[in-house]
Amino acid sequence: MEFDTAVARTLAENEEPEAREGLTFTIVERDPETDEILDRVQCTAYKPTEGQVVILLADVMGRRATLVDKIAGAIDFFTDVLDEDSKTYIVGRLLDPADPLGLNELQPIINHIVEEWGGRPTKQPTDYSPSRKVAGQSSTRRTSKSTSSRSRSTVS
Repeated sequence: MEFDTAVARTLAENEEPEAREGLTFTIVERDPETDEILDRVQCTAYKPTEGQVVILLADVMGRRATLVDKIAGAIDFFTDVLDEDSKTYIVGRLLDPADPLGLNELQPIINHIVEEWGGRPTKQPTDYSPSRKVAGQSSTRRTSKSTSSRSRSTVS
């Protein structure tokens, strides 16, 4: 049996990363004592391709993956969706033993990116109206606390 992927490959090869949906974020490094800004770097992440998502799900979410595998897979996925300059900057900082940048600092960035790509709103839309509060008693009858007994069940 044969499966033809030539059209999909040609389309993917012709699509430059810049043509894909990019999300820009800024990493600011501050002096912990003075709160002075030491570094400010603008980074860009590109929405993952279907193939990248498949690999993430297989590697990171797999039943056989250890916690270390899941963390490493999430970091790999994150760095793989960055443009080259952003990836070089972040990986360089992660590999620098004197740099405090780590998973705790990257987690909010990763969460933000996933929320943006997933279309999950972080704020209420302007036309949002909360559901109506109900006054009075419910028409649904309350059930008793427990309907089971503490005795052992028997099988007939």
